[in-house]
Amino acid sequence: MSIATYQISTKTLILSENGKILGSWHAVSGGAKNTKPLPIGIYTKITDPIGGIRKDQPKGYNDPKGNAFFLRVENNATMGRGFAIHPDGPKLGVTHGCIGITRNALSFYQLAWKKTKLTRLIVKY
Repeated sequence: MSIATYQISTKTLILSENGKILGSWHAVSGGAKNTKPLPIGIYTKITDPIGGIRKDQPKGYNDPKGNAFFLRVENNATMGRGFAIHPDGPKLGVTHGCIGITRNALSFYQLAWKKTKLTRLIVKY
């Protein structure tokens, strides 16, 4: 089981397992139409509602090759809605409150979901 940490100030998503860093990715959160980044906190319910890597998702969820995934992070006491970790669509650089991975997003999905089963997301400044 793995843990992802998103650091807002550096726009970095780090994946670790048993204290060992498995990888890091540049990612964005917020910035679209005055949307703020995610609230700081620990989120523990993560699912894969679209069932893997797909090509039929809206452009905002796709990497440059058209691949998409959508790891949903459920609501908790600090926010009134869920959000997701997904590829940041081509040339966007902003999200509506999700975490959008800007480069090599599929490698995050393969490690975080297929190999180690992501169980916790920590968002910090």
